[in-house]
Amino acid sequence: MVATNEAFHWAGLIHLNRRILGKKNEDVEVQIAVREIVSALFKVRKGGTAEACLLFPIFTAGCDARERGQREVIIERLSSIEESGMTQVHKARTLIEKVWETGRPWETLVSGEFFG
Repeated sequence: MVATNEAFHWAGLIHLNRRILGKKNEDVEVQIAVREIVSALFKVRKGGTAEACLLFPIFTAGCDARERGQREVIIERLSSIEESGMTQVHKARTLIEKVWETGRPWETLVSGEFFG
């Protein structure tokens, strides 16, 4: 429960820094928050019910993850959640991968295929 709360806390800070304060992906505060979310994921049992609740913070961290190891953890956890049958997880993973490929913010890449 604490790890879930931490993950959402740090995801909120990423959105505050990126969307409201206009900080870049490489900003130290954004990267600290990404690191903290990834760290919180290690405290949540893989394949457990709590993991499925973490799509928002995983997506948030994934879009701003710059380090290979962080990205691997993000993809691993998304794949685990995707096995539960949540179709939006596949869409989230696809969008994160597009962010990594292009270096563009996710909101500039969103189109109809990511909704619904």
